[in-house]
Amino acid sequence: MLLRKVSLIPTRTGILKIPPLKLDVSVIIRSARFFDFDRSRKYNIVSNARKITVKELPLTGRPESWNGAVGNYSMVSNISNKVMKVGDSFTYTLTIRGSGNIKYFDAPRLPEISHMRFIDPEVSTNTNTKGRTLSGSKSIKYLVIAQEEASFEVPALEFSYFDPKLEKYEILRTETYRIDVSPGEFISIPTAVAQSQVMREGADIGFIVKTVNVADYQIYSASWLYWLILLLSLLTMPIAAFYAKERSRLSGDVEYMRHRAAGRVLKKYLRQASEAVKSSDRQFYGFAQTGLANYIADKLKLPRGSTTEALTEALGNTAIPRAAVVQVKSFVDICNKARFMPGGSGSVQADYKELQKTIEILTRAGLKK
Repeated sequence: MLLRKVSLIPTRTGILKIPPLKLDVSVIIRSARFFDFDRSRKYNIVSNARKITVKELPLTGRPESWNGAVGNYSMVSNISNKVMKVGDSFTYTLTIRGSGNIKYFDAPRLPEISHMRFIDPEVSTNTNTKGRTLSGSKSIKYLVIAQEEASFEVPALEFSYFDPKLEKYEILRTETYRIDVSPGEFISIPTAVAQSQVMREGADIGFIVKTVNVADYQIYSASWLYWLILLLSLLTMPIAAFYAKERSRLSGDVEYMRHRAAGRVLKKYLRQASEAVKSSDRQFYGFAQTGLANYIADKLKLPRGSTTEALTEALGNTAIPRAAVVQVKSFVDICNKARFMPGGSGSVQADYKELQKTIEILTRAGLKK
């Protein structure tokens, strides 16, 4: 009789011992005589302890796209719409199926595409324990909004995993999609509109003033209130011009918009990392590493998803001190060991302080909002 089934995923290498399971049971002993009563006896049942040997994952042949997936997987992708108008959206869906540590690796992310706005993806994971291994599927759905008329290419995504049966890394790739965006149905009207574009409905001749009381007419230029309003208007003109220029730049310059919003993006990931720290959740390292990498990429106008080497090299080419670059690389190494090396995680609380120290060093060094 099967009482319980549990899927175990090792987090460090070496010989690991699975302790025995204990169960207290009561057994009824039937009486051999007609006039005697049945008896009950308690027993303590103990299973055998088990030992398993966990091998190191090989470094040779490890692809750059590997995010900790171990098992056997397949991957499919689809796109909801390939022909659209400016302002329309489409959904890019990526589905990974198979058996292994499907709940404990990061799925591949779509690269930044110019003039396409990406909404944070919706990720869902379904698992079951049928058979000897944990299996299921991970679905990632991106909502993408077209912001410009053109033909765009969504490049192929790469996903890699280590197959323990074949003892080698396997690489899966999606297909490439072509998106055609035509002009939208709405018209953007600028601030200054030509008089020929303005139509007055219900009348073709304006109201004619027949009488004017000249005696009651006042010369407003002789009033102090007039000059006060004029002075205030002149003072607010530079502010209004600066605000209009900033709004125009934010709406047309994607890189500048990313640069300005980098601080808010970092705060979002810091909140998620802080929540993970409270429960000592290892997902802290994923939130921390992604938030820090996106912050640096947005500030330096680099593509999101750039490698650690590319980010640190770009930091080194700025006026930021060498110590700040070394601190960033050191913290990223801590996250990589905790996420991808079995037994590589340390104290989450201590590493959270290290994250705060890294951000403080970057801020003091000149990488500000």
